[in-house]
Amino acid sequence: MSAQQSSVPAGRTLLGVPWLLWVITFALGVATALVIALFVLGNGSPSTQAASGQEVLAAKGGPAFSWRAGKMVAPRFSLTDAKGLPISLERFRGRPVVLTFIDPLCTTFCPLEAAVLNRLLTRLPAAQRPQIVAVSVNRLGDNQRAYAHDARKWKLTSAWHWAVGSQAALEGVWKSYSIGVTVDPKTKDVTHTEAVYLVDRKGYQRALYLWPFSSKDLLRGLRSLNG
Repeated sequence: MSAQQSSVPAGRTLLGVPWLLWVITFALGVATALVIALFVLGNGSPSTQAASGQEVLAAKGGPAFSWRAGKMVAPRFSLTDAKGLPISLERFRGRPVVLTFIDPLCTTFCPLEAAVLNRLLTRLPAAQRPQIVAVSVNRLGDNQRAYAHDARKWKLTSAWHWAVGSQAALEGVWKSYSIGVTVDPKTKDVTHTEAVYLVDRKGYQRALYLWPFSSKDLLRGLRSLNG
């Protein structure tokens, strides 16, 4: 299971990446998944010390970790969206949120994840669709040109919201959610943990999915929030 992905700059295609890079990326992903698992089991969650509501699921297609309703408040943050407006989890209180971490310049796994999230939205009636909050993991891609390109290329809908900010602010969010982000100093390629958190209508963290996951996996998770 790969939980970490390498963002390749524009100009390199998915099929053009040398096979060795994919082997290395997969190995990094497995290592990252193990680190997150050990952290969760030892500390209660990727974000807090509270373990009382944690359930570790091993079922195929299920989340890597889940938490009972009302037990784990999702770490709060205050960033800005693509229009420069304040964005936080509180902004979407009353609706479920799919919280993910995306490189706007990515040409590998991030577009694939965006496609999965798009399919998820089509599987639900409009009134039940979650809001997608994508925290940037690449400050170089936090600009209107990249947003417009992604919206067109990835077919993003109005349910998709970028969450960007200063390097320090973003690093704080990454740390809160145990998202590893590294940047190659020469190429500026970004490697980061590919993960999705489900946050319920009341702002509680309910499930963590590590890539690869499907729209069906996330759909089951969202439906369980109302169960």
